Amino acid sequence: MADATTILEDHELSPAARRTLEDPAKKMMVARGLVPLPDPRDLVSVLYQLAGDDDPAVRAAAHGTLAELPETIVGAALGDAQLPARVIDSFAAALATRDGLAAVALANPSIADDTVAKIAARATAAVCALCAENETRLLRCPEIVAALYTNPQAPMSMAAHAVELCARNDVRVPIAAWEEVAAAHIKVAVAEPQPQQAQQPSPPDEGPGWSPEEDAAFSRAAAAVTETVTDPSKDTPISALPMAMKVRLAAVGNATARAILIRDPARPVAMAAIKSPAIADSEVTRYAANTAISEDVISYIASRRDWVKLYAVKLALVSNPKTPLTAATRLLAHLRERDLKGVARSKSVPSALAAQAKKLITQRRRGP
Repeated sequence: MADATTILEDHELSPAARRTLEDPAKKMMVARGLVPLPDPRDLVSVLYQLAGDDDPAVRAAAHGTLAELPETIVGAALGDAQLPARVIDSFAAALATRDGLAAVALANPSIADDTVAKIAARATAAVCALCAENETRLLRCPEIVAALYTNPQAPMSMAAHAVELCARNDVRVPIAAWEEVAAAHIKVAVAEPQPQQAQQPSPPDEGPGWSPEEDAAFSRAAAAVTETVTDPSKDTPISALPMAMKVRLAAVGNATARAILIRDPARPVAMAAIKSPAIADSEVTRYAANTAISEDVISYIASRRDWVKLYAVKLALVSNPKTPLTAATRLLAHLRERDLKGVARSKSVPSALAAQAKKLITQRRRGP
């Protein structure tokens, strides 16, 4: 839970906790929980401190004791406003799936925003709701919103509300496809106000009113696609989802979901799929070669330096007529002669690109 870089300062420990740690000879007994400490905050703080001790045996014993503490003791400690934020943070992984303890910790004013984000990333739907309650915190720490949005357990209505809150307050959320996410959730009012409303500001657009049924629809769609489904044309509930749900599924779904969504005619959906942080190089290579995918997606692939470093992606882009000519020409120079010949003979690439391929072949044969 802790290491030498996160140990507590003396002022963060109570006098009783400091006294317990003062005797090096008792460290192992304390780490094993054999020294009584009636205050749960002191007990948890001392064990946290020893979990970062220089002695590996002491560290291991402290970790073991912390893991076996009764929930009543852990809960009492996590609810103590004097418990250091770093100690609460050390329980983040466990709190994500322990609703009772999470409720106590999230109500503690000492909890750090980063800890809430860690919990939200893996939490159950009930805990996600607790993480999303404090709108001031969401605006202050948009990483929490990102964690909720990319956690499939968070209901669509909750994720959408958090996204809309940030978008309307000009707070950028660290989601790879943030522009697409924001666009899918925010409606821009274009109608002129009625005369009787001219003296009053229009209320903010609330976006789609997500119902429990729609939350369930998103959950079913997310569960319907698995890595064992290899046919992207297979009829799934994804095709019937609203655009905002498709954009989110592009972020939380697997390769099968991305293979379906990247073909979507709505630009935000296709772009969210290609920007998914979970996308693999093998997927990128397939999409770069696919002439049925939109030019926006192909252009985005060509703009990513980390992807065009891959030879298979270079070749796929050069061979795809939807690749911008400037990008294809730039990549052409990196192809092997065998592949250059294929481009030179191709009837599907622009004639200017085929001519450039022939020119490069001639230059290479002549030598320097």
